[in-house]
Amino acid sequence: MAALVLTCGIFAFPRTARAAAGDLALHNPYASVDFASAGQYKANLHTHTTESDGAHHSQTVFDKYAELGYDFLALTDHDVYKSFDARGVTNMHGIVGIPGNEYSGAQHVGSLFNTTTRSFGSTSEEIAAGAAASGGEGRFVINHPGRNAVFVMETLSGKGLYSAEWFAELYLSNSEAFGMEVYNQQNRYPNDRIIWDRVLIETLPTRAVWAVAADDNHGAHYGYNAVIALLQEEDKTPAGLRDALDAGAFFATSFVAGLPSLGTARWDDAPAVDDIIVDAAAGTITIEARNCSNIQWITGDKQTGTRVIAEGADLTVFNYKENTDKINKYVRPLLINQTGEITCETIIQPFAVARPPKSGCNAGAANAAVPLVLFCAVFFIKTSSRH
Repeated sequence: MAALVLTCGIFAFPRTARAAAGDLALHNPYASVDFASAGQYKANLHTHTTESDGAHHSQTVFDKYAELGYDFLALTDHDVYKSFDARGVTNMHGIVGIPGNEYSGAQHVGSLFNTTTRSFGSTSEEIAAGAAASGGEGRFVINHPGRNAVFVMETLSGKGLYSAEWFAELYLSNSEAFGMEVYNQQNRYPNDRIIWDRVLIETLPTRAVWAVAADDNHGAHYGYNAVIALLQEEDKTPAGLRDALDAGAFFATSFVAGLPSLGTARWDDAPAVDDIIVDAAAGTITIEARNCSNIQWITGDKQTGTRVIAEGADLTVFNYKENTDKINKYVRPLLINQTGEITCETIIQPFAVARPPKSGCNAGAANAAVPLVLFCAVFFIKTSSRH
């Protein structure tokens, strides 16, 4: 999957990733996905074991995630990297293991595809050092940014250390930072999504920050969250997952309330996406989905972080051309399924909406990468205590 071209440290979207409606430019992160043939593979990218403050041995963790139908698993103990062999893992049950750990400084950073531990600098410096040490292979996500109410206030008010501008600068300075954890355990920090929406206003259209759902499992939260990566079967590899994370070709699914069913049956309650269709002429985004009792179309708001533009059980089609006055840089669909006491949500990554300049480099080149709408990844990290 090569939907993005890395140029000067930022991602420039090719023409195939863009659609226009009048003088609007829309970036569709799923433009390169063939939904008819792609598999939807579950990944948990934030897991702890007895190597740090988790309750279970690494082999037990693999056993339990195999029972829940996961395809990828990262063991991200605090400031500890060990190979799966060194951890005593003898049976991965076909799960693709992702090397990593959690940099546990003032902001916690999920370090993935990377064997280095933190370098004890600023959050941005730690990410840059990890990226350099991994030869550019490492990817980084800011974990649970909303776990401290003070941080949320700073992000929304613009006052204090962790303002939206601070996060934006972190992402703009580190192209290997691809996302932000917006679901943690069972909706432990709802403010994560408020911070994410607020930061997107600052980073778009230059860079996109993708939403990540992760268990942050210490022994009691197996299978509450998953990154759903859209991959061809032959791309079910660490490199294939990394490409999907870079491109935003994945969903973030979380059981936010209630006790999900045991085993793989729990995913029968999760909202699932069968196709995403962008009609550039009509200016519409259509979501073909299952297990969905409500759909929200959301944008960012400088005062509140998150603002719902439209909502309804049957609102599978959104006209971004007719709603430009309500959209602040982007729109993102949220699929919700409530079945009794169980509520499960699936975030579809943001579609950036921008008015491109009238002229620019390569404006007449049919196959050139068009840097009118640029995206990358965004991360957020919070407090220094462990979790």
